[in-house]
Amino acid sequence: DYPENSLEAFEHTFNRQFAIIEFDVSMTLDSILVLMHDRTVDRTTTGTGVLASMTFEEVRKLRLRRTDGTQTNSVVPTFTEALLWIKNKTIATVDFKKGVPIDKLILEIRAAKAEKNVVVITYSAEQAAEVHQYAPDLMLSVVLRNEEELQRHLQLGIPADRMIAFTGVTLLSPEWYERLHQLNILCIAGTMGN
Repeated sequence: DYPENSLEAFEHTFNRQFAIIEFDVSMTLDSILVLMHDRTVDRTTTGTGVLASMTFEEVRKLRLRRTDGTQTNSVVPTFTEALLWIKNKTIATVDFKKGVPIDKLILEIRAAKAEKNVVVITYSAEQAAEVHQYAPDLMLSVVLRNEEELQRHLQLGIPADRMIAFTGVTLLSPEWYERLHQLNILCIAGTMGN
């Protein structure tokens, strides 16, 4: 009953149970980081068009839609608003989309003083290494489904104590989780579609 990537959805969920909140970060034409999963605003808002070609003022006039398409009074939140909401309350896994500069993402995390509340999602060892170079103190969600992926991350200088292993959407062998736990790497698995 609440739109995705909305502060109202976070609040509704958190008032019922503790939860780690995952959200998506994209950038407007005038370089404002906002919560938006898709390249366009069509599916999740009352508007149409490519987010990156819209100013923040234009985006802020839109209203979010629930998954059934019903319009709400919710607005597209900024990344900073989301960081301030989670700060000292819970943990957010931040999925930053193509076109979002890593340095800008890190600067906003630091400005909100939300470093201890954020895990940055990465999709390759190279991307993880780039984020780690900018912010060696931040936790990273990294794809670790096998020894080769683990070694690639370690070889690129990402310390085990900065990694949370995303192991995919199916359970792997108990031995693999034990291997990661021996390195003090926490594990998460996706549940969508299974």
